[in-house]
Amino acid sequence: FGSFQLDTTGGNPDSTSFTSLLPGTYSVSEVVPSNWALNNIQCSGATNSTITIGGAGGFDPGDQGVTINLFAGENVTCTFTNGLASMTVEKSSVTTSLSAPGTVTYSYLVTNTGNATLTNLALSDDNDNNDMSCPVTTLAPGATTTCTATHTFTQAELDAGFSPSPANQLCPAGVYNVVTLSSSETTSVTDDLCIPVTKAPAMTVVKSSATSSLSAPGTVTYSYLVTNTGNVTLTGISLSDDNDEDDMSCPATTLAPAASMTCTATHNFDQADLDAAQGGTLLCPVPGEDSVVGLYNVVSVDSSESEPVTDNLCIPVFVELVPVPTLGTWSLWLMTLLMLATAGFYLGPTQLRRFR
Repeated sequence: FGSFQLDTTGGNPDSTSFTSLLPGTYSVSEVVPSNWALNNIQCSGATNSTITIGGAGGFDPGDQGVTINLFAGENVTCTFTNGLASMTVEKSSVTTSLSAPGTVTYSYLVTNTGNATLTNLALSDDNDNNDMSCPVTTLAPGATTTCTATHTFTQAELDAGFSPSPANQLCPAGVYNVVTLSSSETTSVTDDLCIPVTKAPAMTVVKSSATSSLSAPGTVTYSYLVTNTGNVTLTGISLSDDNDEDDMSCPATTLAPAASMTCTATHNFDQADLDAAQGGTLLCPVPGEDSVVGLYNVVSVDSSESEPVTDNLCIPVFVELVPVPTLGTWSLWLMTLLMLATAGFYLGPTQLRRFR
């Protein structure tokens, strides 16, 4: 037959005829225009002629032509029916926000919105675990199917606050995916989804010491329990104590969520501290109460991700107070001196002496 073209502008059918054909085998196939699909091939008029539609003797989506073994004296009419192909994909997830590592499951609703059967359906997500699963690859007009895939949300993504890239203005602080749906009959379509990431950095510090009280000079050792109570990894952790020997020591500067570490430092409680306590100037401030005589320190811990937090510790200092003589005490001393003088004694610089 050679090539020929039919004009179906406006949806009007068109046809062509071939006459004076000799008995023999003839093939007719269609080059389907973009975004259109061959929906069906039907042939009639054959009594002795053999007609093979597609490769299996009956029309299937994706078939493009028909083979006719024409018998002498017979007329065969074949009708090719086309439909406009179109489709949509809608991506969704039951996960609406992310604040901890875990698995995100995506659903993809694929709908055939045209009047042509779609074949070789395929979906590709740019940020899943390469585990896309679809129950079918062919959809009749008006039909739908739901595909699924997953994404493993990691601690590293939570720490960063995004995946895969912060440069995406559509989702600068979330997990972002784009799905692409393709078929043999129409151009590809896409949909995207952004799931926000919630970062909550936080930490605590608890200061303690095995020294529960002080009454003489010595070394006081402090322990600082630092705990990451937030959901992101803390980095650049540093501690500062306002009354230690500038010897703060920590085993790490990074803590994963729920992890903890113990830092240490010391204070040399010397005679000057003890004298200050004796004089009532070494004090621990107690809100709403009189100050307590003791050794007082405040520790502050900070990180690159969180706000600084503090804790304090007061270690009581016990001292022997020098009694201040009262009026009764002075009277007793004066009477004693008079009695000694009457008996012929006097008080020398270092000892009791008798005089004549």
